Amino acid sequence: MAQLKLQDIRIVLADSRAFVRHSVKMALNDCGFRHVIDTADIHELTDVLYANPPPDLLICDADLRGGDVNQFIATLRHHEVGLDPFLPVIYMTWQATGDVVRGAIDCGTDFLLAAPVAPNQILARVWSIIQKRKLFVVTPHYVGPDRRTQARPGLDTPMFRPPNVVRAKALGQWDEETGRAQLEVAIGSISARKIESIAVELGNIADDLPRVMASGERYMLAARLERITELALDLNARVQEPKFEHVVPMADAIRSHAYRLSAEDGGPNEKQIAILKHPALGLRAAIRPSRNTVSIGREIASVLGGPA
Repeated sequence: MAQLKLQDIRIVLADSRAFVRHSVKMALNDCGFRHVIDTADIHELTDVLYANPPPDLLICDADLRGGDVNQFIATLRHHEVGLDPFLPVIYMTWQATGDVVRGAIDCGTDFLLAAPVAPNQILARVWSIIQKRKLFVVTPHYVGPDRRTQARPGLDTPMFRPPNVVRAKALGQWDEETGRAQLEVAIGSISARKIESIAVELGNIADDLPRVMASGERYMLAARLERITELALDLNARVQEPKFEHVVPMADAIRSHAYRLSAEDGGPNEKQIAILKHPALGLRAAIRPSRNTVSIGREIASVLGGPA
């Protein structure tokens, strides 16, 4: 650790208790971190996340005032707040119950520490970020470190290596221009990866619908159909970016098809279910173009818009 340039890493420490901020900040300074900004609530933290230059690491308490911390971190990961959705997050809590741990995992944190936190614990997590930060996974409802021990069913879930400013700065390899360019590319890929993950989930639901219909469990069928509509609306919102213009006809058709499925008394028929399977491969082909993506979109839209 002695050779690492910890003094170049910018940390934001978010805790509503002044004495905790003071003690942790002193400990971080003793470890070699020189750029530590402390904030007392989510409003202050939001301002810091839009600072130029932005922080490289967030250390955040679970009970930070001003709102739901888990929801805030989730919006950070989905790039709905702040400048860097890949910001490493070390999450501290004084009550490491099962619900707190699950909440920290589900919102996309990198590490969870039970308070009081010792300096060597923070250093160990920083070292892990430098050496072996987890790959990120993108789904319609989750962006963050991949913690799977087994592969998810269905098509492969998109994963990628996030930008790692902490590593670059600690190793003395940071270049501002290169780092910003890498971040822009990575941010631009989130929407595409979410569209892929929507395709995966649509395909999985279509595969499972016959079983659900055969079971006679109407509440399960209603839940699946509702999820199809949610995915269709999410997809429609995401393809509004100019680079996805060629996917808009397909997204519109999927949304219309979702509404038709939900309106069917007794549930969709076999043909309608079979038609739903087309978007999974069609969407993936459209955002990973190997042939004319406009024609792909039109073909899928034509199938979905045809008679049931």
